[in-house]
Amino acid sequence: MSNPVSIPLGEVNLDDTGLNNVKAGAPAQAFISDALNSALTSSLASAATSAGYSNLATLISAIPSVVVAADRDLSIHAFVKREVKLPDDPTARAAAEEAIAKLSKTTTMGELLGLDQPLNTNPLFAGLVGQVNLATLLQTSAPLNANATLIDDFVANYANYQGSMTSFWTSLSQNAEFTAAIPELALTLQRGARTRGSPARVAGRRAREPPIN
Repeated sequence: MSNPVSIPLGEVNLDDTGLNNVKAGAPAQAFISDALNSALTSSLASAATSAGYSNLATLISAIPSVVVAADRDLSIHAFVKREVKLPDDPTARAAAEEAIAKLSKTTTMGELLGLDQPLNTNPLFAGLVGQVNLATLLQTSAPLNANATLIDDFVANYANYQGSMTSFWTSLSQNAEFTAAIPELALTLQRGARTRGSPARVAGRRAREPPIN
């Protein structure tokens, strides 16, 4: 099992807005910006496809990354009109322009992406919220908490793995980074399951456990 790119989970402020998380100097600015750009092109292309404009969807998918905060007040129509590279073919160009003309001139990019919402209430970041919660659960273990990189890498593998839990643990055991930590990882996840994934409850139970010398 190769390690997927891990998210800097300890740097993401879920209680803050998307806008503040992409401001210059924000710890997770690069990651959140990339996530928003991906969500932006995906949602716009999907909407275009659903409306029957598959050619426009293809053009939208090719839009390069933008500075999301700078474009927050642009309407969807203005943004797509500015960013889409129209085809040279006159017929295809006219079809694309017709489709772009029907895009909303009132809904802004900030509204589309929920930039004023805290990340933990923004549906675009539901997966990220789950990963941060999992990392927080693992941090209740003193041995695991001493290795932030291992936690981030484990969460990345856990979130991206497709298959049964049995095969997941088998694959993980073949990765030297995790081999020694597997018993503690499994135990912490089991404790999380018993407390419905509540890091606070797991931490409380650990605190009441007698020390083992």
